[in-house]
Amino acid sequence: MTKKIVNYKQPTEEQRDRMMDAVIDEFDFEKVHNAMEALDWMWMTTRNDGFEIPSIPRLKATARELMRTAYRCWNKFGYSHGEAGSGGLMAAFVQADEEGDASFCLAFLIEEQRSLDYYQPNYPEK
Repeated sequence: MTKKIVNYKQPTEEQRDRMMDAVIDEFDFEKVHNAMEALDWMWMTTRNDGFEIPSIPRLKATARELMRTAYRCWNKFGYSHGEAGSGGLMAAFVQADEEGDASFCLAFLIEEQRSLDYYQPNYPEK
């Protein structure tokens, strides 16, 4: 029995950019900005005292750069996905598989916890 090689469609650069544009257009940056104001969630800046709540244009620019970084991480290292995050924003790129097309994900995380931070089942207890 020979193994069948299957190639799943990954986006071209143009398609990748359109995918990112769609995420930016549909993401509710105003809601994120309002949450940041309510929580007094600041980012470093070169203005004022060195910290400020980011503007919506800055949130959008950072989101786009995070999506580009997630894509580059996926493309460079060959994993099934790539992630990048900063200042509460988290972007991910997931490669295409037999179930469908590649996709981007953008989220604003207020709290997150992963088991990797505390428990590794394949390593002995200390």
